[in-house]
Amino acid sequence: FDINYSDLAGNQCEEKIYSSGTSNATEFTIDKTIPVIEVSYNNNSFENDKYFKQDRTATISIKEHNFDESRVNFTQSASLNGLPKVAWSSNGDLHTATIVYDTDGDYTFDVSMTDMAGNTNNGVNYKTESTSKSFTIDKKIEKPVISGIETGKAYKGDVIPVIEFSDINYSSYSITLTRTHIDTDNIDETDESKIRE
Repeated sequence: FDINYSDLAGNQCEEKIYSSGTSNATEFTIDKTIPVIEVSYNNNSFENDKYFKQDRTATISIKEHNFDESRVNFTQSASLNGLPKVAWSSNGDLHTATIVYDTDGDYTFDVSMTDMAGNTNNGVNYKTESTSKSFTIDKKIEKPVISGIETGKAYKGDVIPVIEFSDINYSSYSITLTRTHIDTDNIDETDESKIRE
């Protein structure tokens, strides 16, 4: 906003006096539109409510004219390897952040924003509500370790092998014991064995 004034005699106004309490009199923005946030993932194939065995990328889309990246608040946590980095790009009023989850760990995620006029987003549109805010990336499983027995050795007494396995997201296991004899191969002896945990 600006103003110039001259009277009928041709005198030009040389000074502008703004009323007491007036702020940003010459330049200001009216913004009553709240930011709109949408979150989607490229991988939505999970097991047991929240476990993913492959990488997962989050795409956060924010529609806002008066955007400031520093006003976006991510509420995140990560176990094991720390938080992944956020990469931003913009196209007009659409601002996009991507987060790549490519290491094993438990993750939580949420996002909010207040624009430069103080408007706060009214919730977030999560495309996959059930696994958007809390999920686990688990891409590896340890091999079991068998001890107490040697390959090719003959035993005349009891044979007591020990099977050890560990996994941070352990679910279940199964053990199969087969027997090979001179005239038979791979006879299932699991039910006859005395398996103790």
